[in-house]
Amino acid sequence: MIVLKNLKIVNPVKDFNGIFNIAIKDGIIIDIYESELEKKEYRDFQHFDLKGKVATPSFVDIHVHLRDPGYEYKEDIFSGAEAAKKGGFTDICCMANTNPVIDNEEVVKYILKKGKETKINIYPVAAITKGLKGESLTEFGNLIEAGAIALSDDGVDIRNAFLLKTAFEYAKFFNVPILCHCENLNLATGFMRDGKYSTLAGIMGNPSISEEINVFRNIKIAEYTGSKVHICHISSKGSVEIIRFFKNKDVNVTCEVTPHHLSLTDKDVYESDYDTNFKMNPPLGTEEDKEILIESLSEGIIDCVATDHAPHAEHEKLVEFEYAPNGIIGLETAFPVCYQLVLNNKITLKDLIYRMTIKPAKIVGIEKGEIEVGAKANITIIDIELEKVYTKDEIKSKSKNSPFIGRKFKGWPIMTISNGEIVYDWWYKRLEEELSK
Repeated sequence: MIVLKNLKIVNPVKDFNGIFNIAIKDGIIIDIYESELEKKEYRDFQHFDLKGKVATPSFVDIHVHLRDPGYEYKEDIFSGAEAAKKGGFTDICCMANTNPVIDNEEVVKYILKKGKETKINIYPVAAITKGLKGESLTEFGNLIEAGAIALSDDGVDIRNAFLLKTAFEYAKFFNVPILCHCENLNLATGFMRDGKYSTLAGIMGNPSISEEINVFRNIKIAEYTGSKVHICHISSKGSVEIIRFFKNKDVNVTCEVTPHHLSLTDKDVYESDYDTNFKMNPPLGTEEDKEILIESLSEGIIDCVATDHAPHAEHEKLVEFEYAPNGIIGLETAFPVCYQLVLNNKITLKDLIYRMTIKPAKIVGIEKGEIEVGAKANITIIDIELEKVYTKDEIKSKSKNSPFIGRKFKGWPIMTISNGEIVYDWWYKRLEEELSK
């Protein structure tokens, strides 16, 4: 039983004007009342004075790689969950490219069982095809019955259009979305975005059409079958234009963008001196791409933010740019990186919170309440004034592959509450450390 005192509440739908206290019992918000009031019935509750910090619904990430089972040296469910908690997330969806692949009920059950021990909600995204090979479909019904929340061969685009059409038809029957990694492998033969900076760097480039062609194809197949389609990690102006076109036709399409595609460009790759922490798939786009992505997130054409958290061990990234694996970690820095858009008046804080909480939850069918009486107490506390450098030694993830190490950001989660329990607490631990000195 706790009371979170003196908070500014940023709720995606309902507005709260002023400073409030939030009373929590048995994992449920039982009261929200003005801060100057003292209620006798909460005298025996544990009180936390947050001194005007911001409270939001806890974050949801529908695109995370936990590497467990099979690649636990990079990340495992427990370390990934700790990174999520630090980033303010209580709900994360883990992708299927594990070993063994999440293509059978036993792996789904393994993830759910292990996930329960983390005190946050971890949802498996099952593979569309067996072994992610793009040859034959998995048993959708068995996987969904076991607890899979969506279907994706993320990291691999399904080349066989007939197989993808069949997958959409089956997914429609089970009312689950297919999450599409869109990449034409005949065109995607490079290692950064094709253009001026790939030429200057002497690195073979991927043209943006390698993404856009399959964005169009996959949505068109979903339109034909009347299915739900979600486009993962879009990175180009052209992809936005295609998605806008189909949304205007009322096709059931949603999409996501990563914090790194909202904040970095191919110029950063060029200026990084071949730092492989800037290598990702899809590759970082141009400045124009970035600005269009930001504008489209604010406008709502892009539905949500997802991190595509992709841990890799240090030795795997310490190779030539061409040979390094794609991807970066992102759970711990997602909000502060995106909050820079708020500071630069590119998006409102309320809209950003919506696209990190309620909207991604709707896409995959997660029950996600707001901050209101009767709702589950899943809350993130943010110090929007806290400015600090992101350092390697503070990273909770097993892997440290982030291009943001050494950069200063403003606006950091300081406390995460999952089902009424404080699962991450930077604020009070810091105060205790200072008092003990």
